Amino acid sequence: MKSNSQNLEPNEVINFETRSFSEFDSELFNEVANEVKILNNSLNKLQNLKELNTIEDILNPN
Repeated sequence: MKSNSQNLEPNEVINFETRSFSEFDSELFNEVANEVKILNNSLNKLQNLKELNTIEDILNPN
């Protein structure tokens, strides 16, 4: 997950003086939403692979 904010050590406080909370909150939400989409797509692919039982099914999915 890439971000414009600096990398923080555990227990460090984010400095909100340079950006509004709503701006940060919106950016963070969008980053998390993108990660969830990626994870969901990966899960769907794994579920589809699980349904393919044989090598023939993999080579000829139709």
